[in-house]
Amino acid sequence: RDELLAEPIVQVLRGFARGGCTSIAEILGSPGLAISRPWLLCAIDNREPLPVRVHYFLPIFGNAPGGWEEGMRNAAKIRDEKHESPRVHFGGVKIWIDGTMATFTAWVKEPFLTNPSDRGLHFIDTADLNRVVQMAEDLSLRLKIHANGDAAVEAALDAFEAVAGGQPLKSRHCLEHVAMIAVEDLDRMARLGLVASVQPVAKAATPMGSAPQKLGRARLNKAFNYRGMSDSGITLAFGTDWPVFPFQSVLLNLWASTRECGCARCGICCYAERNNAPPLLSCEALEAFTVGPAKALQREEDMGQLTVGKWADLVVFSCDPFAQTPTGEVGNVSILRTFIGGDRVDSKQRKGDKGMTLPPGTPMCCWVLDKASRIF
Repeated sequence: RDELLAEPIVQVLRGFARGGCTSIAEILGSPGLAISRPWLLCAIDNREPLPVRVHYFLPIFGNAPGGWEEGMRNAAKIRDEKHESPRVHFGGVKIWIDGTMATFTAWVKEPFLTNPSDRGLHFIDTADLNRVVQMAEDLSLRLKIHANGDAAVEAALDAFEAVAGGQPLKSRHCLEHVAMIAVEDLDRMARLGLVASVQPVAKAATPMGSAPQKLGRARLNKAFNYRGMSDSGITLAFGTDWPVFPFQSVLLNLWASTRECGCARCGICCYAERNNAPPLLSCEALEAFTVGPAKALQREEDMGQLTVGKWADLVVFSCDPFAQTPTGEVGNVSILRTFIGGDRVDSKQRKGDKGMTLPPGTPMCCWVLDKASRIF
């Protein structure tokens, strides 16, 4: 029964508020499971304002009754029915091209080193992918396309190029995760105006398992190329990937994107040194957590910056994150307050909840290894 879900949903959203999130992009389902009941979120919000804004995306699966076409038409119908409330907003639809880096089901161009016939999985063929992108454009639906491997990213770019035909796309679409992307595809992605919706904690966590053995150090060192994306003009939109990674904290992902991941202590390779690509500066990372998501949702008029006329959604840090370190990474700061529309939303703290701080001198890889190794 829907009412039994209300309190657990609110508790999860309070966790995001405590972690410094003012908005989340929520996928109402996962591969093979659709829980498309946005009216439940609206009912909760109308009863008592939610502690974060929720932008919901509807999952579309080709093996569902009616296939891709029926799924896209149903998403447009739900959008047009306006299942929205003050803090619940329709975001778009999500499809999956491939699997994950953690399970080595990402669709990659070159086979995994442990099996020369294994290039991961892909769940949609070229014709269907082109049809989904075309329908998204025709129906004015924003697409969030799950694409981890470089082959999956290439397939997505091919589809967008085929549909665009050299003209600007009508909607602003996202590629989700983009763990691997060929250098030649960076400019293509930028020209298409696609947003890279990425989760920096994955950069720190992926090498903890068997990724070095299955991908090889050379390929792993080129993964999660946020510097290359940023320098190519691709908009970065940072997120948490919760619950895949059990952290709802903005700070963890800010740290992961601005610190070199790797040290002799835990033996994890250092992307920045070996790939000659420095991590993002704190100002770049903060933009990716504020302006970037606003662009991804095409809500720049409402959110992303503190300017007159926009929502008064803000987070109060314990100190200036720009001034903490001479090398540009986010320093040891904590989150004091979170506000939505000018209202404080982090006040209901759990007993003993003191937030998250990174011990001085601790490399990000060691901290995440200690906290998240059970995932792998």
